[in-house]
Amino acid sequence: DLPAGAHSFVTVRPEGAILTAFKAAEEEGLIARLWDCGGQGTHTSLRVAGLGALREARQTDLLERDEQALPVNDGQVAVPVRKCGLATVRLLIGK
Repeated sequence: DLPAGAHSFVTVRPEGAILTAFKAAEEEGLIARLWDCGGQGTHTSLRVAGLGALREARQTDLLERDEQALPVNDGQVAVPVRKCGLATVRLLIGK
């Protein structure tokens, strides 16, 4: 269930970033793909709701191979996205 007043499982900030895919990963967790459509390049804040606690996040390549751990703070993760680029992140939810 989503929290009261929520209409989405994922929130992405700033507005110049778009969530292009949110799916079950091939191996473990969930995969989120982000696109910097604003042409600025940024650290995008991604937060999940209604799925359980976000316990770990890893930046991956487009083939979902883990590249580096990303810090999770207060249920959200900051994902670096290059100017006009794509970023893929593995989200591990639960215990």
